[in-house]
Amino acid sequence: MDTFEITAFAAAAAVSALFCALFLRSGKRRTARRAAFKCVPGTASFLSALLLTLHKPAFTAYSALIVAGLLVCTAADAVLEFVFLPGVCCFAAAHLCFICAFWLRGVPGVAGIVCFACVYALFLLIYARVRHLRAHSFPAGAFWGYSSVLAFMLASSLRSGAYAVVGAALFTISDTLLGLRIFGALRHKASGAVVMITYYSALLMLSASVL
Repeated sequence: MDTFEITAFAAAAAVSALFCALFLRSGKRRTARRAAFKCVPGTASFLSALLLTLHKPAFTAYSALIVAGLLVCTAADAVLEFVFLPGVCCFAAAHLCFICAFWLRGVPGVAGIVCFACVYALFLLIYARVRHLRAHSFPAGAFWGYSSVLAFMLASSLRSGAYAVVGAALFTISDTLLGLRIFGALRHKASGAVVMITYYSALLMLSASVL
């Protein structure tokens, strides 16, 4: 990284940390102010990726797809605050952008197949064990559809560099913990903070993957 790249990334990280803290302190009541706090870190990662991309000599399809995915994530943050299922669909669209980007850098291969199988087996175990999830009104088709896209996104990242792999892994961890919280299987006080910290860290790592 050169000085510009370090500055852009550090600024995005600082803004993300500040507004993550503000969001976590904003309470559980869904308000426009709370939604704004939630969206700022995603916007910072999006702008960081955009600046890093424009700073490079050539604008690549990989960078364009990562920037697009981060922008969709930011929109999904806002939507998810007020309507759940459309927000999930927005995140699925963001993952599709990331998947397309990752495949431009290489087909996952055997390691990707193993990764997908392991992650999907984890989701099967969660579905089988968590009674709250099966009793919830959330459509089973939507659960399995999103789980498939999420697992495929992580598997697809394996040949896209360390930043992409770490970002995809953090995104998977965050969404898994969020699902457990939503369906009542994870009630620890600190779990909400862990979900947001891993999520915003994932966006930062994905933004850095354009380098």
